[in-house]
Amino acid sequence: MQNYLTGLWFPIFVIHLIAYVMKKFILIFVVIPMILSSCKFVRFENSQPVDAKELATFPKNMIGEYIGQENDTLIVKSKSYKNGKEKEEYLSPGKIVLKKFKSYYVLNYYEEENWDVFLLKLTGKNLTVYAIDFEKEEEKVINDLKKILPVIEYNAEGNSKSYVINPTKREFKLLVKKNQFKPIGTYTRIK
Repeated sequence: MQNYLTGLWFPIFVIHLIAYVMKKFILIFVVIPMILSSCKFVRFENSQPVDAKELATFPKNMIGEYIGQENDTLIVKSKSYKNGKEKEEYLSPGKIVLKKFKSYYVLNYYEEENWDVFLLKLTGKNLTVYAIDFEKEEEKVINDLKKILPVIEYNAEGNSKSYVINPTKREFKLLVKKNQFKPIGTYTRIK
């Protein structure tokens, strides 16, 4: 996923775009399977980590303006973030949830019955985004996940496959410890 134009925020953008297009332009159903056929991603049944407290704001040391590897911009405010020219997204219980896990912040984004989960780690001026990456070595990634927890596989529209997991707190810890979340983008603070 590192090759995508906007790191972490590109998968979120694609999910928003697909939902918008499906709602507004039903005639485009022919195009959507072509787009989805190249996307493979993991979803979560619950926001992660389970039983962790939801944070009302991003941490003060994360607030600022960043530039990504592809010169894409990211602005993190106290209760929202904005990626490039996209609309500003606000933390909202049950929709966009931020939690803390060890040295990571976990951004959970609810869309169509499941959650997209991203780890955020600030190291100096660099904000690195992690996700379970299925772009390469899909079979290996799925097999590694199955060693930790059950994986539900289903066919989405077109020829794409979707995967859903529901880790316990202990299983989520193992996913992180066993490096199932891979870096998908790094942003450097500019302000």
